[in-house]
Amino acid sequence: MTDDVVVVGGGIEGYVAALTAALEEPVADVRLLVRDDGRFCHEPGWIDLLGYPPADGDSAGDDDAGPVREPLQEPFAALSDLPADHPYSRAGVEEVRRALSLFEELSGYEGLDSDANALVATATGAVTPTFLYPDSVASGLASDGRETLLVGFERIVDFDAALAAAKLDEFLPYDVGHTTIELDVEVGGAEPAKRFAEVFDDNEELDGELPARRAVAGKIRNELDIEPRIGFPAVLGRSAAEDVRSDLEAILQADVFEVPLGPPSMPGLRLADRLRSELDDAGVAVETGVTVTDVGTADDRIASVEVAGGSAEGDDLRERYEGEQFVLATGGLGAGGLRADRERIREPAFGCHVTQPADRADWVAEGFLDDQPFARAGLAVDDEFRPLDADDTPEFGNLRATGRVLGGADVAAEQSTGGVAVVTGYAAGQLAAEW
Repeated sequence: MTDDVVVVGGGIEGYVAALTAALEEPVADVRLLVRDDGRFCHEPGWIDLLGYPPADGDSAGDDDAGPVREPLQEPFAALSDLPADHPYSRAGVEEVRRALSLFEELSGYEGLDSDANALVATATGAVTPTFLYPDSVASGLASDGRETLLVGFERIVDFDAALAAAKLDEFLPYDVGHTTIELDVEVGGAEPAKRFAEVFDDNEELDGELPARRAVAGKIRNELDIEPRIGFPAVLGRSAAEDVRSDLEAILQADVFEVPLGPPSMPGLRLADRLRSELDDAGVAVETGVTVTDVGTADDRIASVEVAGGSAEGDDLRERYEGEQFVLATGGLGAGGLRADRERIREPAFGCHVTQPADRADWVAEGFLDDQPFARAGLAVDDEFRPLDADDTPEFGNLRATGRVLGGADVAAEQSTGGVAVVTGYAAGQLAAEW
C-alpha cells in the first residue's frame, strides 16, 4: 500500500498532523498508524500554549526550591524570547497562531480571541494557566468573580471537594463552598470515572427511581443554597457530555463546569472522539494497535515502514506501508516514543539521533526543581522539522518529527505540552502535504 503521507504515532500531535495534511491537500492519501489511543487518557482536555517562562537554571535560595516563576498572562508576547531550538521558535509566531486557529475550529474549544491565558481550577485546589479550553470548564474560570460550589462524588476519590474548596478559598476573592454526595452507582471492576460517565450519558435510573441527572440535581437542590456556578469532577458523560451539563443547568438554574481529573481523563477522551470524527470526515485512513518494527530506506529517504499488530488469535499481523512523506509522532519517554536505558536515550521507531547530555550523570540538575537537562532531551530538527543527525544534517529528506519526541523544551515545566503538540503537528502535516 502506498500513501502520500504516513503519520506514525497518535496523541494530539499525530491526529493534528494527519488532519492538517489531509485538509491542506484534499486529494492526498493520508494514513495514520496508531499504537493505541491511551495517550488521550492523560490529556487534561485543554491546550496549554505557554504557562510559564522557561527556567533559566538559577536556583532561588538555599533550599533547592528552584527558580520562582510567575505564570504568564500574555503567552504570545513571550514567544519571541524563547531559545532558537524551541519548537515554537522553529515554527514562528504566525505559524503558532494558524495552528491554534485550526485546532480551535476542529475541537470546538475557545480562548484564542483574547490572546491571554485563562486560569482554571484543578482537582488539587490550585489554579493553572491554560490557553484553549472546552465549554465544560469555561464557567469555572478563576477570573469569573462569582461564588462557586464544588460537588464531589463519594466513589470518585481523585476529587476531594472539601480540600479543593478550602485551598481555592484561601486565595480567590470570592467564596468557594463544597459538598460531597453519594450516588448509587455500581462500579464493579470498571474505572470509576468511565463508569460514572456512562451513567450520565445513558441517564440511568439510580435507586430504581430517578434518572441520574435529576437525582444529582435533586440532592444538591434539597440540601444547599445554590451558588451561581457549580463545579463537578469531570465525569459528566463522554458521548453526551453537553446534554448532561445542559440538563443539570436547567434543573439547578446555575452554570455547571467540570474540574479535570487524572487518567482516565474524560475531557481527553472526548477530544480524541472529536478529532477521530474529523479524521473520518477528512478521509484519513487510521490503523490502530500497530507498532513499527522495520523501516525501509532508499537514497536518504524513508521508503516504507513495516508494522506489527496483534490479531484476534493472538498472532502478530505484519503489514508494510510505502509513502512519499512520513511524520514521526510517537511521543516522549512516557509514551514510548523515546526510550532510556542505563547509557542513553533512543528513538526506537526510525533510529533518529537523540540530542542529550553525553554523560548520564549530567541528565539531572542539583536542585529538584531546577532546569533538568533530561527534560529537554529529544530530536533536534531543522526549520522544516526534519530530524538532524549528530552533524546537524537531516537524517531523512522526507521525515518530519512532532510533539514530545522533539527536544529543546521542557514542556512540562513551562506548561506547553498541548501547544507544542498542536503547533508542531500542524507544521509537520503542512510540510508533508507539500511533497
